[in-house]
Amino acid sequence: MRRAAAILLLAVLSTGLFAQDDGTFSALGQKLEEYTAALESESVAARNSECDFLISTCQLPETRQYAALWLYEHYRESKLLGDEDVAVHIASEWFLSEKVPMKTEADYLNAKLFVHLNGKVLLGMKAPAATLKDENLLDQAIPSEGRYSVLYFYDTSCSSCRVESSRLDAFVRTSDLPVDFYAIYTGSDEAAWALYRATGLRGGFIHLFDPSGDVIMTYGVIKTPRMFLIAPDGTILGRGLDTPSLKALLERELAGEAYEYGSDASTRLFDSLLQDASASDVYLLMQSIRTETLERGDTLGWKRLTGDLLYYIAPRRGEGLKEGEQLLVDTILAEDFRNSPEDSASVLPLARLRHDLLALAPVGSKVPDLTINGTLLRRGKAPRDGSYKLRRLRNSRITFYTEGCASCRETLAEADSIAAGIRRLKVLTVNLDALPDSQLRPALSSLDLSTLPYTFTVCKGRISHRYL
Repeated sequence: MRRAAAILLLAVLSTGLFAQDDGTFSALGQKLEEYTAALESESVAARNSECDFLISTCQLPETRQYAALWLYEHYRESKLLGDEDVAVHIASEWFLSEKVPMKTEADYLNAKLFVHLNGKVLLGMKAPAATLKDENLLDQAIPSEGRYSVLYFYDTSCSSCRVESSRLDAFVRTSDLPVDFYAIYTGSDEAAWALYRATGLRGGFIHLFDPSGDVIMTYGVIKTPRMFLIAPDGTILGRGLDTPSLKALLERELAGEAYEYGSDASTRLFDSLLQDASASDVYLLMQSIRTETLERGDTLGWKRLTGDLLYYIAPRRGEGLKEGEQLLVDTILAEDFRNSPEDSASVLPLARLRHDLLALAPVGSKVPDLTINGTLLRRGKAPRDGSYKLRRLRNSRITFYTEGCASCRETLAEADSIAAGIRRLKVLTVNLDALPDSQLRPALSSLDLSTLPYTFTVCKGRISHRYL
């Protein structure tokens, strides 16, 4: 718990300094941001308790309303597992009970709808049982009894679903787990659904649809993709998942996890050690870890710290970090003492995955033979949309991105600046959300697009830099 931190924050809240001034409310928002970050490793019940404590102790109505609304919006928009559950709790406990007023009647109705759609499918609850239809119009009950179930809701016209479906399909094809994967179509176009089953989700799925729409509403699926993990006893273990988080959750669940890789503490440690890191910085850090652990007979410490380092680097961008990651992955896979269930479930699969992704389009290799839809930027010329053969862009900078990504927006602005400032350089930007399947699948199998934006440069037809 972070009760002491809450008391210090409340000492400021109670002074009334935040009562009226919007600019000072902004300062309060920054402090709430720090406070909620400190709660990320806590359970949902603990986060609920801390939020209740914080809101209830605010003395001024304006401050109480601001804190409650800030916390509600923060947890509602968060992507962390369980945070939506906290938002449901705050809405029910404080707004729908009318202990704290919302700003408008529309806000109140939106909160009421949010609770209605999500309140029956929170973590730890029993997943609602339902009967759907398969492609032969036969009844199929969900979730499975006595086995893990993944409920993946999608629509054939959803661009985000296409990216997620590709990742989930690849995971299902390469996994051999005691899990039933249900792919649930939320639309009504039979021809589109048949094509999607044949080309989009082919590996080991039980294909279903909901002709009544009742199940979609029961599980609160107002946008797609939406994914749930259900335990063999019917308990909801995960909601709002993507494929990487599903994989990590399954690995922890099936391994009976004893150690959590990628904890907040390890993240803070590596943040302080690897700012603007080069490959040699990663190498030197690995040597320091080895000296402090393995060379002193602490095999477990070495395994856990290098595993934490892998979890830290894997989702991050930066040429130096990624080239250092190659050495780290090779080291982990070369060791013959990583044979515990913990390693087999949490570290080795990620290391193998990263090894395979890092091997795609390495520095010095020829540009993949891909034809991609994108926007070409050149100095002194208007942007031009079209279909481009990457191997013909012999001296270029190419960026793959997706919509709604803050880092992607920054990189796209940088691409505009670079194109305007460097003569004869071709800058191509590619929106993954807009690619047809015929281009998306080859791109995913030729380039490491696991973390976006992904930028590489081409010199004389070969990859000269990547992960920029």
